[in-house]
Amino acid sequence: MTILVNKTLVLPGGTTEGERYRQDAASRGEVTIGASSIVDDSAASRYAEWVYLPSVHDAGFVVALKEAIKTHKITSVYCPHSIIHEALSNLIPNENLEIKLLNKAPAEIDAERMKTLLERAAFIEALVGEIASKETRNLPNKYEISSLLMYCNTIVGQSSDEKLAAMLALFCDMPAGDIVEIGAFWGRSSFLLTWAAGRYNIGNVLAVDPWFAGNSIQKSSPELVQRDTGLQNWDMIHEGFKVALSVFGPNRVNYLRAPSKNAVKRYDGGNIISNDGYGSTKYTGEISLIHIDGNHDYDFVTTDRDTWCGYVKPGGWIVFDDYEWEHGDGPQRAADEFIKANSDHISKNFVCGKAMFVRLSA
Repeated sequence: MTILVNKTLVLPGGTTEGERYRQDAASRGEVTIGASSIVDDSAASRYAEWVYLPSVHDAGFVVALKEAIKTHKITSVYCPHSIIHEALSNLIPNENLEIKLLNKAPAEIDAERMKTLLERAAFIEALVGEIASKETRNLPNKYEISSLLMYCNTIVGQSSDEKLAAMLALFCDMPAGDIVEIGAFWGRSSFLLTWAAGRYNIGNVLAVDPWFAGNSIQKSSPELVQRDTGLQNWDMIHEGFKVALSVFGPNRVNYLRAPSKNAVKRYDGGNIISNDGYGSTKYTGEISLIHIDGNHDYDFVTTDRDTWCGYVKPGGWIVFDDYEWEHGDGPQRAADEFIKANSDHISKNFVCGKAMFVRLSA
């Protein structure tokens, strides 16, 4: 019995969109074949199979394409190049080619993507305006927010637009000081915090994360959550964090790869934090915002809370991530205890994007 294997030609194979498609296709078991009209294209090394095709303007392009389809048993084409896509859209029906063009015209896709981005930004802009204190109107506009979304979308993470809006709103009248994040993962929310801290000239950002499975497995959560955490490549995630945040430079952000109860000893009093290949960053020892998003087990959240919240200055914010969380109640219990114990020193608290936001009295 012969099993027909669907093969997709990625043309051109070396573009950013082409490389993204190759990676996504590999994750779902789809066989891809790269191609371009560049002799000795360096992208060829990333594909198990590669074909050279003449320029789409060359008279020999159709013959070469037909030969590639026959030789490599190609069934479909992904084409992120506008000119080549237009040519293929005409050639496939006119030449009766037995292949399917998988994507819409790149220009149409790009326009739709930007339209969606601007719509999301407009929603966030309106929500920031609702959440931010009425005393300030120095709000980010939809183009700033669109740009921020564009970059954050390239970083792995799960923050919702609602949480992103709430985070931005906090900076509009936040006192100057350090921004600390407990649990950075790949760095999506760290990127947001660093951008906003710079936009409002608040202070430097410190990310605290062991990036180690032994400290990350949430033992009070269902087995599926524990197994997923244990299977993560934490060294590579840490590398990804450094890649994502290095664009800001050490004068804006740095990190401590350690459990929070150990990391606080290096932070205490506002020390300089240094990392090889990453530079040195000065901290004041006073926190304007702390985002508690590490291990969600109750004991870990309370340790993070009790270890770090004493450094939060009057008028500063404490954010308990996943206050509403389907996999456990550690963050909610820890947040509720804090609010109850410190009710006389809290000026505001609210839930947005599943996180609890708490502001200390000024």
